[in-house]
Formats: sequence, structure tokens, C-alpha cells
Amino acid sequence: MVNQNHMLQAALDYAAKGFPVFPLIIGGKRPAGDLAPNGCKDASTDEDQICEWWTAKPDANIGVVTDGLCVVDIDGADHAWLSDNGRLDALAGSPVSQTPRGGRHYVFRQNGEPLRNTAGRLADHVDTRADGGYIVAAPSVVDGKPYKWLPGHELDSRDELPTVPEWIIQGLQVVNEIPLTLEDEKIHKGIQHNTLFKYGCKMRRWGLSFNEINAALQVMNLQRCDEPGTESAIEDIARQLQSINLQVAGSQYGGLRVDHLIDKHATDIGQGTRVDRPDRVTDGHDPVFEAGIAGKTVEQGNAVAECAGLAGIALAKLLTATI
Repeated sequence: MVNQNHMLQAALDYAAKGFPVFPLIIGGKRPAGDLAPNGCKDASTDEDQICEWWTAKPDANIGVVTDGLCVVDIDGADHAWLSDNGRLDALAGSPVSQTPRGGRHYVFRQNGEPLRNTAGRLADHVDTRADGGYIVAAPSVVDGKPYKWLPGHELDSRDELPTVPEWIIQGLQVVNEIPLTLEDEKIHKGIQHNTLFKYGCKMRRWGLSFNEINAALQVMNLQRCDEPGTESAIEDIARQLQSINLQVAGSQYGGLRVDHLIDKHATDIGQGTRVDRPDRVTDGHDPVFEAGIAGKTVEQGNAVAECAGLAGIALAKLLTATI
């Protein structure tokens, strides 16, 4: 057994409680690609593997996979959503982690019904991590500040976690009422790349993985593009999306709220920086959408954000059928 530093000991403790872990970059939220090239898919509860990882990189942050869990991620301890209908009391019985920016992670286990990651489904700035996701776990440090479990609300063993409340499940199942007019529309030659890219941006905002985005875009390419691109060309779009920032300020289209920064370094959703661009936004409702490119006009932002809002129509159907 190697000498255990505090990060290694924490990772081993999570594993002993039944939570697969994997290393993140030092001081950040992205997977440590040199140690875990497949990200959360490399997560393990094996003691030897965990020791190997944190011996190689003792200060690596800790990622905990949320498969089988439902982690409610709230921006700020005083979010108004918590005070409505006694929600805070209902959540208080779960383990609670405080994020470096003062947010909260409330940890539950699923009730047997699979759940996926969501962004803003329960309320603005209230997101969830579930199957296919992960959270950054204490004592990881980001921007010089640690994640920490609140006293009396430390993480239980997996079997002892409370079951996610039924009202949360019901809230996650609410479907935005959007006219389903997009699924039969063809994507014409000349705009195929940009259109698929914009749809991919929306998927990034939802927190979907590279494999999920690639699978959805491949199906859209084959079923909706007039002249489908090659499989490798579509995969290149999905890869490009992993290295950009997506910024949207105050946009709401078709019942879908789009207002988070999805940063390539940010993996616990809802922790991105909010966008404040008074030089570009004329009022609180005009969106500015950026795909890693500074200086878009409001008109350009409106067009891209509207497309992103409508993208959910095709994506929801494609994911249901193919993933």
C-alpha cells in the first residue's frame, strides 16, 4: 500500500462506500486524460487502480460517477426554488455538498427508474446529474476553493442514500410543449454543417457526452440531410464541440430556457459563469449565443439561439429511437 495523501484517501473512501471514482485534472473539472482517457467510463472502485491513479497524480481532483444516482445541483444556497413548497426540508435529509461557488449538490439514489442529466428542467439554475454523468467531489479544489460535505450531511454509503423524491421525478418528466414540426424538415446542402453544429451546441448545453452527441448527429445526418456527410465528417463536428465554449444570455425559445455557460472545463452543470454583455445585448431578453467566437451581433445570436432551442425536438426523438 502506498502512502496515502488526503485526495487518495478520499477517493478510496468513496470507492469503499460503493461509488466509482476517476481522476480529474488538478484544480479543474475535466477528466485527467493521461490517466483516464475515457473519462467517467474509466471510473473504478478497485483499490489498486485508485492507488495507481493518485500515486501518479496526488493532487488530482476526484470525479464520482452518478450512474444510479440523482444529484440535484443548485446554484446558490438561497435559490428561491428551495423555499417553494417546502423543498428545502424535503432535500435536507440527503447528503449535501457545497461547491466552490456556494452552490449545493443534494445526493439521492434512483428509485429503479433510469434518469439522465438535465439542465434547467426543474427550474432555472437547478440541474441534475444522473446516468452518464459525474460530479466533482470533496475535497477537490477549483479556483482555489474546495468542495466540502456540509456537517451532518456527509455522503452515506450507496445503499444508505435516500431515494430521490417522487416530486423531483415528476418535475424531470415534464415535457416542454413545443410544436413538433421539425422532425420531417430536410437539412439542405450548403447549411448542413452549420445546422448540425448548432444542434450539437444544444446537446452540449444539456450536458450530453461526446458519444451521445455523435450518435444523435450521425442519425440526423443520415435521416435529414439532403446529401449526408461521411461518418468521419460528422464525428469531427462532435469532437469540435468538445473544445468550445457555449454562451447564451437570457434566451427563451419554444419553452426551452437557454441561459448557462457550458465550459469545456465545467462538468458539474450549473457552475458556469453567467454572461453579461451590455455592449451586445440591448435588453434582458435578447440572447447572445457564442460558440467560442467573440463579437457576434444580437441578430446573429438570436438566429443561433432560436435554432438551439428548437433542436430539442429532433434530439428528443432521435435519442429515444437510437440511444
